Amino acid sequence: MIDAIAYAERSHGKIGAKGEFSDWQIMPSTWYEHTRIDLYTSNYYQQRTVALVIMRHFARILERRHIAVTPHNLAVAWNAGPYATNITTLTELYAYRANRYYTLP
Repeated sequence: MIDAIAYAERSHGKIGAKGEFSDWQIMPSTWYEHTRIDLYTSNYYQQRTVALVIMRHFARILERRHIAVTPHNLAVAWNAGPYATNITTLTELYAYRANRYYTLP
């Protein structure tokens, strides 16, 4: 699923409006909750490893909230945050797109 998220983000190495960075467009505050590696000088493998750690963290939060840990729900959590309750149409479209990438052969 982590690769589907990267594909859905399609950042092409650009920094987002809120400082998001990497193929996974990780917010700096989220990044530094999980590692001390500098976000902006990290390499692809470090970014992917931290993205996996964050994804596992989000999965645990979903489980505690009694929300099924599915590719769709993980994508929603990645886009809107694992505590989001008011899911927008854009987030639903994002999750749909990421789920499609995940299920491609």
